[in-house]
Amino acid sequence: LNIDEDLWNRFKDLVPRTKRLNDALVELVEERVRESEDND
Repeated sequence: LNIDEDLWNRFKDLVPRTKRLNDALVELVEERVRESEDND
Protein backbone atom coordinates (compact mmCIF):
# COMPACT_ATOMS: atom_id res chain seq x y z
CA LEU A 1 0.00 0.00 0.00
CA ASN A 2 1.61 3.21 -1.19
CA ILE A 3 0.33 6.32 0.57
CA ASP A 4 1.79 9.69 -0.27
CA GLU A 5 3.44 11.26 2.74
CA ASP A 6 1.56 14.56 2.81
CA LEU A 7 -1.75 12.72 2.68
CA TRP A 8 -0.60 10.34 5.40
CA ASN A 9 0.49 13.16 7.71
CA ARG A 10 -2.78 15.00 7.16
CA PHE A 11 -4.67 11.77 7.82
CA LYS A 12 -2.77 11.14 11.06
CA ASP A 13 -3.64 14.66 12.20
CA LEU A 14 -7.33 13.98 11.58
CA VAL A 15 -7.40 10.70 13.48
CA PRO A 16 -8.39 11.08 17.12
CA ARG A 17 -5.62 9.81 19.36
CA THR A 18 -8.13 7.54 21.06
CA LYS A 19 -8.72 5.60 17.86
CA ARG A 20 -6.35 2.73 17.24
CA LEU A 21 -4.14 3.32 14.23
CA ASN A 22 -5.10 -0.09 12.87
CA ASP A 23 -8.80 0.81 12.85
CA ALA A 24 -7.98 4.07 11.12
CA LEU A 25 -5.93 2.28 8.47
CA VAL A 26 -8.81 -0.08 7.76
CA GLU A 27 -11.11 2.89 7.27
CA LEU A 28 -8.60 4.61 4.98
CA VAL A 29 -8.26 1.50 2.83
CA GLU A 30 -12.03 1.05 2.62
CA GLU A 31 -12.40 4.68 1.58
CA ARG A 32 -9.80 4.27 -1.16
CA VAL A 33 -11.52 1.11 -2.38
CA ARG A 34 -14.85 2.93 -2.60
CA GLU A 35 -13.22 5.80 -4.49
CA SER A 36 -11.64 3.45 -7.02
CA GLU A 37 -14.97 1.68 -7.51
CA ASP A 38 -16.68 5.02 -8.11
CA ASN A 39 -14.11 5.89 -10.78
CA ASP A 40 -14.82 2.81 -12.88
